[in-house]
Amino acid sequence: MPRRGLPCALVVAFALTRGLAPLAADDDKARAALAAGLTKVAKQVVAVTKESVVATLQVRCEAEADPLQASCDHVLLALQQALLANSVYLLNAEAERPLKVEYTGGALPKGVLFNNEDLAQWRDKQTAAYLIDPRIKTSGDKVALLLTLFDLKKGSVAKRYTQDLPKADGCDYAKVCEVGLLPAFNQEILLFAFSRVGQTVRRGECTDLICDPMARLGRMDFGVQGAYKFGKKIQWKEALPGDVLTTPTHVMVLIKPLPRETGSSIVHQNTQDKRFVVLDHLRDDQREKMIVWRPSAKDD
Repeated sequence: MPRRGLPCALVVAFALTRGLAPLAADDDKARAALAAGLTKVAKQVVAVTKESVVATLQVRCEAEADPLQASCDHVLLALQQALLANSVYLLNAEAERPLKVEYTGGALPKGVLFNNEDLAQWRDKQTAAYLIDPRIKTSGDKVALLLTLFDLKKGSVAKRYTQDLPKADGCDYAKVCEVGLLPAFNQEILLFAFSRVGQTVRRGECTDLICDPMARLGRMDFGVQGAYKFGKKIQWKEALPGDVLTTPTHVMVLIKPLPRETGSSIVHQNTQDKRFVVLDHLRDDQREKMIVWRPSAKDD
């Protein structure tokens, strides 16, 4: 694809999981190793990006004939879950504007895959400060997932890391990528909320930010008539990113829980006369009569 005026940005290449041998009968072991590797990488990403918005491209194999082509979506979901579980402000960069990437001679084009128009979409319209380009590279018996983290503003370069992934014929990737770092409903609610930052969801009411994705997921246990209900009540010490917080007059989505509650990162709508979605922090006065909900299905 054409690449015009490409920004060479802060690049951090990460590869996920260390020393995973091909596992046919022990997918649980491979899953645990993948979860640990993804968590380690997510923490390194957080150390660079802080509370900046991070967009991620689709996972792509560097070789067109790579047998892991069919597993790219599974790997992406595991990667997103690890990043969200570690409170990264994450966007799907290709949700509204998929890149047109073509293999040349059986390989991905060298260098970056996006152009200035793509950059403007992520940086200016979606307010992303960083972009992750994840690629699977297979070389003989070695398989690695490489992550390049671009700083869309500074234009400087940092580090590269390489760690192994399981071979395609060594495990069930769909099972291995179910890393269990964050409940699936939490993951979907966070991705929806982050994708709407700066926008008005439906009427602009605080409940719309949560009700809209829960309605799309189907079978969700929630209601706003009378008392709020957004799944199962849990204790603050159990809280995870993507849980729902309610007070008698307001509803929020938790991004990063802190031990003392106050200052925890949240995303919400209809606050201080802002009838659109904003990133924020929990105020001390919002803790009074606050309830923490774990989003769940009606039959869970």
